[in-house]
Amino acid sequence: MQFCISLISFSVTIIRSGMNNYFWIVLSWFLFLTALSEANAQSSNNSLFNFGIWQTFGEPFNTSEQPEVKGGLTNFRWKEIEPSPGVWDWTSFDLSLLQRSVTKLPTIIMVYTGTDAPDWLYTNGVPKVKQYDSKDNMIGYLPYYKNDKYKFYFKRMITQVRKHVSSLQGQMRKQIIAVQACYGRTGDYITYYGTVDKRYELSGTDIFELFKEFSLYFYNEYKNTSPKIYVLYNPKNKGQDQCQWVINNCPDSWIKTGAIGHGYQLNDEVTKAGWLYNILIGAYRINCCRSKFATLPYNIHTI
Repeated sequence: MQFCISLISFSVTIIRSGMNNYFWIVLSWFLFLTALSEANAQSSNNSLFNFGIWQTFGEPFNTSEQPEVKGGLTNFRWKEIEPSPGVWDWTSFDLSLLQRSVTKLPTIIMVYTGTDAPDWLYTNGVPKVKQYDSKDNMIGYLPYYKNDKYKFYFKRMITQVRKHVSSLQGQMRKQIIAVQACYGRTGDYITYYGTVDKRYELSGTDIFELFKEFSLYFYNEYKNTSPKIYVLYNPKNKGQDQCQWVINNCPDSWIKTGAIGHGYQLNDEVTKAGWLYNILIGAYRINCCRSKFATLPYNIHTI
């Protein structure tokens, strides 16, 4: 009778190998086990809980040449898998997963919204929020996340991705161990950059409520997957409230630690020490808490 709350920190760096440039991440995984009814537990393959170096933003690789790599991220853009409303194109999605399935290593999938949301949203009732710098130059635009039509389309996309992933067969399906819940630009917490029209300004409370709403939707979509696909959440950098909310409301989930997990700088270290440490060793640590930091045989930053 147990479940796992995993707290994950990413350290990002660059490795140059041969003729190619690769981006890699060093993963530090902190695992917490606590009680839960076995009736709610889904099958999971713990052999995919690979600690160490994971690849991101790169092409599939030869595991015999890079045996130290233990997994990878696979990133997709919403606008590419739903090029028009309700029309789904899984060609590049499936090809990427097929190529990675050869490695038989675990994969975390991410589907970006924000700047990667489809432009047809803005002709289907979703306000386009233009962002301006201090000189009133437009620096980009994002969807109005609080808009009901945006929520409808965004949640529909989450559901369709989950359904498609569930339909995959063999190693393509087996390798998918988690999905990161991406809400803002890339996998970030929801925010706008620069200034926006006052009609579309979002308060901290507004954003937290959206985080809760979308997080619960992701959680409910993936909680019964088998083999288990975990949801990886990315609270705001100083996100004690968001982190605690996920622990309380989305059991059996993974949490990204934000900026402090990058390793190459220590922003928020003192701030987080007062609450993150207590989570690591506190009431959630019933059976074990384990972490691993990889030291790489390359001329890069190590933890």
